[in-house]
Amino acid sequence: LKETTRATMGDADFKGLMAREMTERGPVLAVFDNEPANLNAMRPAMTDARFFLLDTDHSPNPPTLEMDVHVVTDFRAERKSLANALAITPSFSAGDWEIEVVLGETA
Repeated sequence: LKETTRATMGDADFKGLMAREMTERGPVLAVFDNEPANLNAMRPAMTDARFFLLDTDHSPNPPTLEMDVHVVTDFRAERKSLANALAITPSFSAGDWEIEVVLGETA
């Protein structure tokens, strides 16, 4: 969430800045977003991460993605595909990680 001091920043600029700050805390394995512009903004700071485009809704006329992404339309239906996509990510496959998709009920 944006603090008041950054409220005037556009989403892509803010997410690019936060991506740099996040990588100072440790490696980022995966990035999920529904906006191609946000994924593009985060990519320079997270070059080893696997990028996922949530194919829900996004701004009109989105930019071309600057990296390969795995498109996700339904987490429940794509659990195995997500796990396979993450398994080829060097930092993910080097650790003792596994992915579990748990979906809660919505009101």
